[in-house]
Amino acid sequence: MISVIVPAYNVEMYIESCLNSILNQKFSDFEVIIVDDGSTDNTFNVCQKFKDERIKIFHTENHGLSEARNYGIEKSSGDYLTFIDSDDYISEFYLSDLMNSIEKFNSDISMCDYVSTPGDDCVFVRSDEEKVMSSMKCLSEILYQKKFINSAWGKLYKRNLFGNVRFPKDRLFEDLHAICPLFINANSVSYTGNKDYAYRKREGSIMLSSKRRERADEYLFINDVLLSFLKYKTLKKAIYSRTFTNSIDYIYLNYRYRDELAFKEFKKARNYASKVIFSKAAFSLKIYALICICVPTKLALQMIDKIKKKK
Repeated sequence: MISVIVPAYNVEMYIESCLNSILNQKFSDFEVIIVDDGSTDNTFNVCQKFKDERIKIFHTENHGLSEARNYGIEKSSGDYLTFIDSDDYISEFYLSDLMNSIEKFNSDISMCDYVSTPGDDCVFVRSDEEKVMSSMKCLSEILYQKKFINSAWGKLYKRNLFGNVRFPKDRLFEDLHAICPLFINANSVSYTGNKDYAYRKREGSIMLSSKRRERADEYLFINDVLLSFLKYKTLKKAIYSRTFTNSIDYIYLNYRYRDELAFKEFKKARNYASKVIFSKAAFSLKIYALICICVPTKLALQMIDKIKKKK
């Protein structure tokens, strides 16, 4: 059985669409664990209108997305877990595609593609693309931010991968924090190119509404997490690439109003800029690396600021 974990907080406008898409699955052996994380709107009441024995609704005090997901893990009973954000929705093939992929390739994690949409009218796309790869290779691609993204959603996990792995409380990059040990615990990962997940971009989402300084400080936290995995040699270059990316973002977010912090992080970033140049990092990131290596600090900070502002 698959446990579909849906953390919900103040999403009365979207939760019905999300739940309808889950209940409309071609795959039938699943439960839905809804964790209402102390909503102050009508979210809980909307959930209660669904009279389906597969749905289990839990109401908790507000502790944030990570704690809601962790609570859902504890309350779930499936051999497989998947996470769906309550303002998103899925195609009718989401669960069957992910399960079929795991069974076909005997993988520990399966992933599908996604569509980014502002509304309820997204077009899900079928694809013949599928493959299986080692979990380390897949995690490297995630860290390089190429084909695969580091979201917790859009993936199906064997339950035993979690062990002591949980999402960190009160962090903005909670997905990546959990994804790294989950993929390290896995042997292989399979992928289907079917666009089965609709990611709704909306005002008020956690990432879009974050205060600038809070988001800046989170880059350093996730860098510490990533650097703790350097013992895995196959991940080294990808880790340096991602931490360098985060450092550049941190420098940009702090430049001009906390320049001493930007200057301090720049010196750290310069130490592994050369590693980025000789990695599989995107060309644009290698440009930043060259700036760090070749340009004096003050001018380099100004250049990074100008380039980032144009994006």
